[in-house]
Amino acid sequence: MRLGGTGLLTVLILASTMLVLGCSGVVVPTPSPTAPTTPVTEPVLPSLPSPQAEILPLPSPSPGPSPEPTATPLQPRSLLIEGLQAERLIGDPQVAPTFYALTPAGLYITQDGGRTWALVTPIPQQEEFVFSPAAPAILYAGQGYDCYRGGGDVPFYKSVDGGAVWTEVPGGINLHPVAVHPQDPQRLWAIGCEGPYFSADGGVTWVLRGGAPFQSYRVEFLIPVFTDWKQVYAGINSEGGAGAIIASRDGGRTWQVLIADLPGAATWIQALYVMPHDGRRLFFATPTGVWLSQDGGETWAQSTAGLEDVLYREDSFATRFGFQTLVAEEETGDLYLGSVRGLYVSRDGGKQWSRLEGTPWDDEMILDVDLSSGEKRQLYVTTAQGVFVMELPTGGKDTD
Repeated sequence: MRLGGTGLLTVLILASTMLVLGCSGVVVPTPSPTAPTTPVTEPVLPSLPSPQAEILPLPSPSPGPSPEPTATPLQPRSLLIEGLQAERLIGDPQVAPTFYALTPAGLYITQDGGRTWALVTPIPQQEEFVFSPAAPAILYAGQGYDCYRGGGDVPFYKSVDGGAVWTEVPGGINLHPVAVHPQDPQRLWAIGCEGPYFSADGGVTWVLRGGAPFQSYRVEFLIPVFTDWKQVYAGINSEGGAGAIIASRDGGRTWQVLIADLPGAATWIQALYVMPHDGRRLFFATPTGVWLSQDGGETWAQSTAGLEDVLYREDSFATRFGFQTLVAEEETGDLYLGSVRGLYVSRDGGKQWSRLEGTPWDDEMILDVDLSSGEKRQLYVTTAQGVFVMELPTGGKDTD
């Protein structure tokens, strides 16, 4: 699931206020954002002590005619739970067989990769939360403060019974939780207006893991590497629409810019994905294409071949462009990209993309994409209609 970002509409609407300054290493039980009212000149990210990441070209696709839309290997079907289509999934089926689903009948949980489901509560109090695979009954929820528009404080909640009962946690007020440690449910990351926050006691107290990049950029995505929580990646956007990818190798105590000053007029980060068991492989999307790195962000390659219909172009009057979600399959390396008009797949490391056709979501906005990690290779696609599931061929990559 994409847990770090909240922007689902890809329109050129930019906010009018800047973010507050962050500072590192301060224990703050109740973070409280403020917003300056005077105009601020568009900032430039601080330079790296080492050379800037190198941008490399991807190998060109093999010569030949333009690729045809990719046929789906097996027809997608609605994900039905007790006869009702799931509206969304919560969790990451690629790293653990335990995850949740919302349906019109309530909140359900599966602990066997979706083969069976159990009702948690018919009236869920929270519909977005994070949890640890080691303790899936301990949940954290909080919408986070609207750093641009302002407003009243936003509560932070915790459940210890799988979402049946929620308790407000004052220490997490105004924070949006995005990741819980895979072995320790008391350790978690959240996003605040000042930058990333870390808690080691289940959200009672928090430490701001800020730094120079967060003085003028807001965190949209925050992803610790599943197998090494000292490595953390963040996708950040400025008020003016400039995006960058930054990383910490020491649990958020220090940060370095991996890539910034991207070419083009629309460079804000729309999606970010890090391979759970290989933190050196990461991918992000902007309205002008997908960027890929195989070495932890030291070098990057941009990928656009086959995405022309959904890319932003300055000379185009198109009002629907861009991407919502991005996921990669660890076993095969296949990439899946949810766009404003359908789902795209690349089976060659991003050299070439093609749109999956013959699906219930052919021309719809893709809200989320998930992959399963069980015996069956399954693809979960979420649209405004609900969740669909498609079985992928076992023993190799899909065929057109």
